[in-house]
Parts: sequence; structure tokens; C-alpha cells
Amino acid sequence: SCLILGRLFCYGRRELRTKTGHRILCGMSGVDILNSVHFFLSSWAAPRDAPHQVWAAGTHTTCRMQSFMGTLGLAMPLYNVSLSTYYYL
Repeated sequence: SCLILGRLFCYGRRELRTKTGHRILCGMSGVDILNSVHFFLSSWAAPRDAPHQVWAAGTHTTCRMQSFMGTLGLAMPLYNVSLSTYYYL
């Protein structure tokens, strides 16, 4: 996902960034990066006083932030359906 975003923004021409398929792919890559960060920080963001949580080092605010990022991960199938529909049509 980082390579796709780097190619579109650093090495890509302006025409690449204006195409609909590339915009959908860019959004999909961004959501994938956020979802990967969410999975990486899975137990660290939990509050320290959470029972039965291994390596919990966060606060209630970091727990809410992580759940928001997890909810954004639900956008990945929507981007996938959008990209499939775009290429089908």
C-alpha cells in the first residue's frame, strides 16, 4: 500500500492522480495502512487497568482512537467493491 501511494504521489504524473480508478486505489491503500497500524497497536492501546489484556499500556483515549481506526477498516470491502464495479463497467 505504501508503494502504491508513493508511486501515485511521488513518481506519478498529474494525469494518474485524476483518474477515477487510481483515486479509488489511493483510498483503498490509505485505509489499508490505517488498518495495519490498528492491528499493530492492538493490545498496546488498551487501558492499563483492562483485565486479561496482555501488554496493555494505553489510556481510554487511545482505546477509543484504536476502535475508530478499526471501524475505518470496514471501508476496505467498500473500496474493493467500488474498484471492481469501476473496472467491470
